[in-house]
Amino acid sequence: MKIQFADGALKTCLIPIAGFLNHSFRMSRPCHAEKQCYLSYGNFSNIDGSQDVCSDEFDASSGTTHMVRGTWFSDNHSIFHYGLPAPLLNHFRRAREDILDADSPLLEKLKIEIEILEDLSLTFSGMMENLSEVDSESRENMDWDVKLAEEYKNLQRRIISSILSSCYAGSKLVEDELCKSLAKDDGSPC
Repeated sequence: MKIQFADGALKTCLIPIAGFLNHSFRMSRPCHAEKQCYLSYGNFSNIDGSQDVCSDEFDASSGTTHMVRGTWFSDNHSIFHYGLPAPLLNHFRRAREDILDADSPLLEKLKIEIEILEDLSLTFSGMMENLSEVDSESRENMDWDVKLAEEYKNLQRRIISSILSSCYAGSKLVEDELCKSLAKDDGSPC
């Protein structure tokens, strides 16, 4: 991310993204859209406003899991799982609670699963588009902190790529299951 420093210099910095962490934290004061906010981690002796500091002691209980992680960590790539983290899938499923309930027929659940996987694909493909790659020649001339930021972006690319691959494979899995269910109901081949 490019940050403009107090001296006016524009520099590339590594910015932690809370959405990729396995914990959450409250902001010490609200930050409204289109407003400039300042945020620091930990205590610094030169900070005047105590409200501008987020404690670096995060509450990460043992029961929390990553919402977003590389799908290569998963052992379960079967239908309704796809190698994706359960909290992420459940979040998208809860968004459709008014459409789907426990008594819904399998065909309806499968159709909703396809929509959920499409939503996930759209969400993460947009993120992937914003993670531009750096050519190797530019990389050689980078400062160490910019190289670190690029390594972090590469890890994000790998994670997002694995999610997109799992969404694609999951969609094919659900489509096959949907085809089998339709064939069973009306006797037509897939």
